[in-house]
Amino acid sequence: MVFSTLTLRHRVLVFSAIIAVGLLAVSACSELSIVPRHPAAQGAVDRLLNEDPLLQSEAQVEIRALGPGAMPELRDRFDAASPEQRKKIVELVAAIGKPDEVVRDVFIAAGKDTSPEVRKVVAFRAAYYPQLQRDLFPTLHALAWDSTPEVQAAAITSLSEFSAQNSLTSEELQELMRSPSPLVSAAAASTALSRPEQILKQRAQEALPQLVGEIMNPSPLVRAAVIIAIGKYGPDAGPAAPPLAGALAHDPVPEIRLQAAIALIKTKMKSAKAVALPALQEFSKSSNPAISGPAKRVLQSEGGDAPQRIPPNK
Repeated sequence: MVFSTLTLRHRVLVFSAIIAVGLLAVSACSELSIVPRHPAAQGAVDRLLNEDPLLQSEAQVEIRALGPGAMPELRDRFDAASPEQRKKIVELVAAIGKPDEVVRDVFIAAGKDTSPEVRKVVAFRAAYYPQLQRDLFPTLHALAWDSTPEVQAAAITSLSEFSAQNSLTSEELQELMRSPSPLVSAAAASTALSRPEQILKQRAQEALPQLVGEIMNPSPLVRAAVIIAIGKYGPDAGPAAPPLAGALAHDPVPEIRLQAAIALIKTKMKSAKAVALPALQEFSKSSNPAISGPAKRVLQSEGGDAPQRIPPNK
């Protein structure tokens, strides 16, 4: 009788295990069925990973057209690809953007990549996937302390778009604002200014002189980052108006001159607006929508009735 009871229990346990495994298999199959692999995906990814630039270019167009049907193939080929190829794969995965499962898997793997260029793509593009923030937060949090400042700054900026429970702590932001890298300090200060904690606003004010000192930095990337960050200070950035006006007058990069004009407007100073509005009128006529679009939006918010004048170096 005891033997029979044990046998019955054993059979029940085995049967339960079989059911559990079966359910997992069905679940996995269901998930895979949501993302059918397009028959042309393998050939397209083969061409993407080819050394011929023309084939690579054609493959990128084809893979974008295949959309989600190419995503399983991109995910499967990621690990064995070269750093440059992995960067292309991440860019394509981010461009296609679905299904979430593949985006999540590739982004998490790419966040640990040995190539800073691959990590930078993830750090920047993760902000476009708020529905994955719980899954991507550990990756972005690690990247906020990356050894490459460009990766750090991108990760900090992306995290600022996530909810409070998936954000950097007040203490972490304070530490990042003290970074010797102006890129990191600018990104942290921009985030701090959008947060409600008074201590963060105080620390951001303390970081402002460092940012102003980088307006003439040799790196266009740094100049753009710090000027955009200074614009976030609004009227509190009044002391930065003279160097911002200098950047508007003399910076060789039109996009940076545009950001200097926008930052001047945000100071709400009459003298700053007198310099910035005519420049924005000229920027609004640019054939480059990345310049004309922001200029038109700012002018619309300001009434748009500024006198026209050609800014220096335009």
